[in-house]
Amino acid sequence: MRIAFDHTIATALSAEQLWRLLVQSFRNSDESPIWPHDFESVRSAQVETGALVRAVYKMPGGLRSNVTYRFALVEPGRRLRYETEPSHPLRGGGTVEVQAAQAGSLLHWHGGYDVPWRPQALFAAAFTRLYFEGKFFAALESNLRVR
Repeated sequence: MRIAFDHTIATALSAEQLWRLLVQSFRNSDESPIWPHDFESVRSAQVETGALVRAVYKMPGGLRSNVTYRFALVEPGRRLRYETEPSHPLRGGGTVEVQAAQAGSLLHWHGGYDVPWRPQALFAAAFTRLYFEGKFFAALESNLRVR
């Protein structure tokens, strides 16, 4: 089984401003004005190829899930790709692209995960698809609109 996601968000920010905010978010999302804090926190020492990203997913009822990703590719100002580490219940990752647009920029965030047939992976896939994805990207879009 595989789950995929693909979201494009238009913003009035320039591509350079959007990239700076994304880097800030991935370094320490708690200090980011655009990150959906109610759903996830992320931290990385550097936003560069090979660096680890630690994420805390915030679930209903105050539950938390800690997972680790790795930046598989960082092209400053253009795109970054992250992939799950072996301890993550799912296999895969995503790509975050910043594209200049006539009236600002576009954020294109897409990717997917293979879901092994294990209880933890099935729960993670259900959480991602049924709860997290829609709420996270709606909040991100809302936060970007007010910038």
